[in-house]
Amino acid sequence: MTSQEQLTLFTRAVEALGGVRAVAQILGCSERSVGRLLTGEMALHEGWLRGVSSALLEHAVLCRKLERTLSPDFPSNLLAGQARPAGGGRHENGSLDAD
Repeated sequence: MTSQEQLTLFTRAVEALGGVRAVAQILGCSERSVGRLLTGEMALHEGWLRGVSSALLEHAVLCRKLERTLSPDFPSNLLAGQARPAGGGRHENGSLDAD
């Protein structure tokens, strides 16, 4: 991996975690420091990478739990009147019924 590839991935991670302010709180640093990391003015080091990686894992776990409790693929998540008829309202070609 090149330093530019790593910086691109770090930038995507910052976006996924909610932006500069959120990542500054996660890392315990200033928003300015995160901005300097994103521009390459300040070098990424193992601590920054570890902190963001840990936050991504926590975020992924939370997202998975939310998905499991909201997904209509689990009938227990549906309120009365939300359940589709058998077949899920799909036609043979895979398209959905219009609501």
